[in-house]
Amino acid sequence: MKPPTPPRDPANQALFHKSERNRLIFMSVLLVGVLIAFVTALTQQGKHQRDQDERARGLIAQHEPEFTETVVVPPFEAAAQVAPKIQDSRPDDWVLLPSEVLQPYVDYTRGMSDVQFQAMELQELTPELHAALLADPGAFRAEPFRVRGFLGDIKSVEQADGTLEYRGWLTSEHGDVSHFVVTSLPDEAELDGYMRVDGLFLKLYRGKGQLDEWAEGPLFVGSRAVRSYPPSEPYDRDVLAARLDKVTDDTAQQASGLDGAVFNAQWLLMGYALDEASKEIDWDAVPELGNAEMVTMIKNGAADRGQPFRIPVSKNMGSWTEDPGENPLRLDHVTTGWIGNWTWSNQAGVIQYVMPAYRPDLQTAELVSGKGFFLKNFNYEPRDGGTRQAPYFVLTELEAFVPVESNTARHLMWFVGGLTVLLLILLPVLLRRDRRRSEELQRDLVRRKQERRRRLATQGVGTPPQG
Repeated sequence: MKPPTPPRDPANQALFHKSERNRLIFMSVLLVGVLIAFVTALTQQGKHQRDQDERARGLIAQHEPEFTETVVVPPFEAAAQVAPKIQDSRPDDWVLLPSEVLQPYVDYTRGMSDVQFQAMELQELTPELHAALLADPGAFRAEPFRVRGFLGDIKSVEQADGTLEYRGWLTSEHGDVSHFVVTSLPDEAELDGYMRVDGLFLKLYRGKGQLDEWAEGPLFVGSRAVRSYPPSEPYDRDVLAARLDKVTDDTAQQASGLDGAVFNAQWLLMGYALDEASKEIDWDAVPELGNAEMVTMIKNGAADRGQPFRIPVSKNMGSWTEDPGENPLRLDHVTTGWIGNWTWSNQAGVIQYVMPAYRPDLQTAELVSGKGFFLKNFNYEPRDGGTRQAPYFVLTELEAFVPVESNTARHLMWFVGGLTVLLLILLPVLLRRDRRRSEELQRDLVRRKQERRRRLATQGVGTPPQG
């Protein structure tokens, strides 16, 4: 009689043993923990990025780019008709300025903007060009020029239609005299003030001033005269220090803005940034602008005014190139914008800057680093309202930072992920294999036991135990 096969242990009939289930649970919990940490890191990174983007949008709202407009400059068709009537070949003709010659120029330039004059590719009136005009006026008739100088004389002439016309002359720092006729003057126009006129050259002219003095030179007809500034002074350490001493920081209660003493100091500091003297600075020894430095700066800007700082790799929160208007450096463009850094956890968190350079390429840069000088704490109004202060810098250099792409972290992430998936696949397989081997071993043991019992029964040693 075949002995009955012993019943299997209920624990062995389960898919996995208790120890195997524990290992699976541990691996599952570990995987879930890794996934939660990964998702949390991505969430925090996204939140930080959204915070910076929101602040950037608030700052950009303060500096919305102007709409691009097409500049239309109508042709000066009357110039050819007026040219034969102009007389300035002899010095005796220089005092003549008949209405039939002047009025077409006045009508054409009336209301013409600075942008339109720039579109006409006007030339800066240098001493060389001034001499060329005196030598051969006919070669430059109706050509656009930009003239600067100290206001030597000014008087108004009422026209038949009731409008005013202003006539006078400017004396350049080289002593050259240039006459002008415009239809608009700035409110602060005064004798010996520095002015600029964009206009078309009409003729050589000799006029009499209010003090009965005579002056002769080329005559330019334009739409307006604007306030200007003498050329910037050469860099002088003491002069710059004196200008910076007059600068005050903005506060929530009082703001000096960027005019007056701040304007003078800013452009002198920008001149220093362009000067060879600034290249002698050992920038490696200059402090980096960290959170602690910014906190000190915001509390008391006077101690850091005019001091150099290195701007670490930071977030470009908006960059623009713009026309600064009349300025002592005669710059047509400057670059300005905002920079933020996640380590700047102080109340400002950003800096504003201006750089005497034309850098439209920075508009697309995500990260930047630079060098520059602190000028003052400046008030600005964020998009959500209120008033905030941010350090204002004059930069000598600002460059886009492109990080070297490293695949180490990515490879490590793929390795860990792959290893996790592999373990999740192999663990059940290995557990099933171990289970099969255990079952085979158990069956082999039972078989051997049964054979031993049969062998003993055959030899008559005794009756094998039942069950």
